[in-house]
Formats: sequence, structure tokens, C-alpha cells
Amino acid sequence: MSAQLSYAPVIEFQDGDITMVEAAHEFGRNLRNKELPACIVRRSHGISLGMAIKLSEAFTERGILPVIEIEIGDDVLDLRNLFETSVLGTVKLQWENGQAAFDHRGIYELVDNAGRHRLPLDLLVTFNDELPDPKEYRSIVRKIGELADKYGHVQIVKLMGMPENGSGPDIPLKAGEHLKMLLDVCPRCKAATSPELWIKHREIRDIAGDLGLVSIDREKSSIEEFVSVELKKASDFAESIGLAVFPRLPLVPRFYFKGWHSFDVGKVLDSWVDRKIFNRYRNRPGWLED
Repeated sequence: MSAQLSYAPVIEFQDGDITMVEAAHEFGRNLRNKELPACIVRRSHGISLGMAIKLSEAFTERGILPVIEIEIGDDVLDLRNLFETSVLGTVKLQWENGQAAFDHRGIYELVDNAGRHRLPLDLLVTFNDELPDPKEYRSIVRKIGELADKYGHVQIVKLMGMPENGSGPDIPLKAGEHLKMLLDVCPRCKAATSPELWIKHREIRDIAGDLGLVSIDREKSSIEEFVSVELKKASDFAESIGLAVFPRLPLVPRFYFKGWHSFDVGKVLDSWVDRKIFNRYRNRPGWLED
């Protein structure tokens, strides 16, 4: 088990009306005033990647780090443009009843296109109802791993959910093995899991020392204290077993040090790393000092 637990505090933005860009500017201003570093742009309202890019630009202009959900079918040129103003893309990998609930080729193309344009990725893995057959699962994740190895752009592999009811006592162990299988083919990735799974299952805690992106309460949070129900439960449990808990930015320190971001995103990152709470980022990439 890791000796410490990390997480990236984020706010969710999912406004669905026609004034989204204006709303993003106002939302970003509010976050900056409260000294909150990042937000996720949810695309559940049918937001195209083109619109997500406009929202990302608005947040970056306000000094906020945008995290964008990317999806199968997103245009490769849009992914290239997204890199200029977004700190991170997230990709959902979901299994239903043991079967991949996504098009294999579409996911490979999406991960490949993100890598070609140097967009860092978090892979978010969910197993609903039952775990996939290990051989079939391995054949899918091996190809994803080849692309992660080729470009080096996958920073986090996060277990979001697994079967919990009537699935047998060995499910957490097997789910952990599936998580490790993906980690093994994605070199130097950081393992993460949801706060709920981290608390409930020792088998998962033994693998993951990070909670990934954790949605927080905008009204109750500040740069000194990030508040959410999930985070409080995880922090209390971590404290009970002697683990330190600390926040990070959406881009993990290793990717920040390597300069895995555009110039504009780097300037926003640079405006946050002087905060004592993010002092693990104090070693800047050389080009930011120019």
C-alpha cells in the first residue's frame, strides 16, 4: 500500500444553454476568485468537441485548468486544437455484463489521435454487473497499452466501478488483477480508484494510491481546504490508518516536469504551482523560465 494518498480537486461544468461560453467565463472567474484550480467539462448535454474547445479556451483565459471528456468519433483536428488549451482528456472504458460497451477500433483511434497530438489522458475503467473474461480483456487493453507505450501520453488508469452485489468475495481481488493488467501494458502510469472503492477494499488500496479527479463542493472549498463528501470519507479513513492525504493538479507532477502541455496551459499551471499546497510541482520545466 502507498504511504500517502493523492487526489486532484476539480469542479464540474455542464451548462447546456446557448450562452455556454459566457457562462464558462463567469464560472472560471468565480473559481479563480475562490482559488480553485480546475474543472471538468462534462459533455452529457451533447456538447461537441468543437464547443468543448471554446469552453476550454474560456477557462484557460481565466486561469483555470480545463479537463475535457473525449469520445469516440471526435475529430482528429479538434483533438490537436484541444491540446492548446486543455490540461487533460479523459476516456471512459466501460464493460457491461462482461462485454466491452465501446467500439474497439474507435477507442484505439481515439487514444492514437490523442497521443499524436500530445494530449495527456486519464483512462476511466468501469466494470458493471460482471467482470470481463481475462483473455478477452487482455486482448483489448494490450492494444491500448501499445499506443500508451508509443506516445507516453497516458498518465492515470483509474478503476471507477466494479460489481458489488452478489458477485462473490473474490471480485475485488479479480478486479484488482484486471486493473494491474492495464497498468502493466501502460508504462509508468499511476493507478487510481474512486474514493468509495479505495475505502471498501484492501485489495484495491494495495494497488492504487491516488483517487484521480475528485469533484468538490465549489461553495465550501478553498485553496486551503477542498470539501466533498467522497473526499472527507476517504481522508478520514486514510487518517485512521496513518496515511497522509494531499491534493495535486490534474496533470501529475511527472507530466508537468516533462512539459506535457502547451505554452498557454503551462502558464496556467505555473500560476498554481507556487501555492504551498501544490509544492510538489516546484521544479518547473526549463522553458517556463524563459
